[in-house]
Amino acid sequence: MLKLFRQKNFSIFWFGETISIIGDQISLIAFPWLVLQMTGSAALTGLVFAVQGIPRAFLMLAGGALVDRTSPRFVMLSSNLIRMILVLSLAYLISNDAVGIPTVFLMAFAFGVADAFFYPASTSMLPSLVRRSELQSGNAIIQMTLHLGMTVGPVLAAIIIAGEISSVTQQDTVSEGISSNFDADKQGLSRAFYVDAMTFALSFLSLLFVKARPLEESIEDKSSGSIYKEIKNAARWVISIPAVKLGFVGMAVIHFFYANDFCWYSSLG
Repeated sequence: MLKLFRQKNFSIFWFGETISIIGDQISLIAFPWLVLQMTGSAALTGLVFAVQGIPRAFLMLAGGALVDRTSPRFVMLSSNLIRMILVLSLAYLISNDAVGIPTVFLMAFAFGVADAFFYPASTSMLPSLVRRSELQSGNAIIQMTLHLGMTVGPVLAAIIIAGEISSVTQQDTVSEGISSNFDADKQGLSRAFYVDAMTFALSFLSLLFVKARPLEESIEDKSSGSIYKEIKNAARWVISIPAVKLGFVGMAVIHFFYANDFCWYSSLG
C-alpha cells in the first residue's frame, strides 16, 4: 500500500486531498463557533451546521454528473479556490468588525455547495493516477486520510482559537453573556479562517502539479441539459425514499445537540 507514495502524482494528489480535508474540518468548527460567539444561541449554531452540511450532503448525489462532463482536476481546483475565497473574505470581515449573521450563513451555505463537488471529483480522479491493480490500495489510503483529517482538523481549529477564548473565559463571567465575548474572541476566530484559507490555497497549488493520464471517455448521456436532469432525479430520489429523508432529519437533530455542546463548553470558565 505504501508503495503508492513512491509515485509522484499520487503523493502530490494525496497531499492536496489531505490538506483540503483538514481545511474542511477547521471550517466545521470555526463557522458554528463564530455564530455562537456572536449570538449565544444554540438554535442558530445548530442552524449554521445544517446550512453548511445539508447542501453538501444533497449535492454530492449530483456532483458526479458535473465531474463526468468536465475534468475532475478542474472541479477540485475550482472547489478549493471558491472555499479559499469564502473563508479568506470571512476572516477579513471578522478582523474589520464588518461581519453579520446573514453574511456568515450565506458564506456557510456557499461553502457547503462548493465542498459538495470536491469529494466526487477526487474519487473520479484517482483511477487516472494509479493502475487498476492499485486502485483498492489508493482508495484505502484516501479513506484513512479522511478519518485522520476528521481528527486533526477540529483539534487544530481548537488550538488556533483556544488562546483567545481561554483568555476571555478567565476574565469574564458567564453572566456577562457569550455574545459579549465576541470582540475579544474575534482575533482567534479570524486567525482560524486565515489558516483555513491557507489550507485550501496549498491544496490548490499542489493539484496544479498533478498530471493525470487520460481515461476512456463515454459520450453517453452527455447531451445538453443532462446535468440538470440528473440533479432533478437526485432530488426526486431523496424525496421519495423515507430512509433518506429520515437521515436529513437525523442530521438536523445531531447538529442541534452538537450546538448545545458548544454552548455548554463555552459556559465553562
